[in-house]
Amino acid sequence: MRKILISLISKVSPKLYNLLKEKNLKKGLPLDFLNALKLINTNSVCIDLGANIGEISSMMAKRGSTVYAFEPNSAAYILLEEKCKILPNINSIKKAAGITNRSVNLFLHSDNHGENKIEFSEASSIKSNKPNVSKENFEIVEELDFAEFLNNFEYIDIIKIDIEGYEIDLLNHLLDKNSLTNVRKVFVETHYHKWPELEKSTLELIKRVKKFGLDKKINFDWK
Repeated sequence: MRKILISLISKVSPKLYNLLKEKNLKKGLPLDFLNALKLINTNSVCIDLGANIGEISSMMAKRGSTVYAFEPNSAAYILLEEKCKILPNINSIKKAAGITNRSVNLFLHSDNHGENKIEFSEASSIKSNKPNVSKENFEIVEELDFAEFLNNFEYIDIIKIDIEGYEIDLLNHLLDKNSLTNVRKVFVETHYHKWPELEKSTLELIKRVKKFGLDKKINFDWK
């Protein structure tokens, strides 16, 4: 019943859906992130990869931080831009953070159609083999070399990464380029619990992070 109600709200009033999601968001966030959030201020820079409709971006922006919010999904990006009107310190970027500069397919949820586009926008992925996306239903988006993007900053307080399976490619790329030196905390959502095919590569990535001595910097327990 709850899922049906949420689906109905997302169709009838995307803005109300947005507000309800933001209100309930903190319940599932790791304590490490909430503590890191308390430390940011108007001098801080934060980056939200897979920002969707901007809930996490808003939390960081309300602390005064300059936020760069990446969201390639067109339906979600419209609502993200609405957040930017309210919180002008959020800079929305309609690109997928990745490993190179190119045009790529962003595969959409298999149920992503009509008025359901907002509800299912979080599942969008560059990985065509993600279990709940359709190989036939996609939009062409721009991927940006995130390692190059990080070169624009002297220091970054928080990076949140929720990019639906592409986190493995991205983090290995950032480690290869030694791009996280000036980043205080990174919070990553992993997907191998629901996507067994990713288990081996995810666990190898976690081992690599520990080998680099970055396990206190990179938190893999996002939500």
